[in-house]
Amino acid sequence: MEQRKKRKKLYKPEIKKDFKCKIVKARVSLEEFESIKDKANTVNLSVSEFLRRRALSEGSTAFNPKDIIEHFFRYTGAVNKVGVNINQATNYLNYLKNQGRAEAKEVEEFNKLFYKYVLVMTELNGIMKKELKKIK
Repeated sequence: MEQRKKRKKLYKPEIKKDFKCKIVKARVSLEEFESIKDKANTVNLSVSEFLRRRALSEGSTAFNPKDIIEHFFRYTGAVNKVGVNINQATNYLNYLKNQGRAEAKEVEEFNKLFYKYVLVMTELNGIMKKELKKIK
């Protein structure tokens, strides 16, 4: 007798090896559930996927990138305010220098302080860029 080859059924998808078949149950309060649900929604994940990623992540905990971005925006606003103050001080110092009421020593001291400020801001911007790359 001839052996017949089994044909693959084209309409039946194969079961994936990572098929999720186990259910993990946990009791949480209504407030905790709403908090978990809100956090999952902020990162556009289902509650199940959010909890799975949190539990299996290599890092200690997952975080909400919106919180970090909000802090960076606050930092940027503070830096801008400092820049405005430095600009005002520079304009006033130049005004005094043109009027002959500022000494060269004062201008030199201001330039040294401004140089230190630029170095610190450059370092902080480098740190910010590194942290933002971690988020991506």
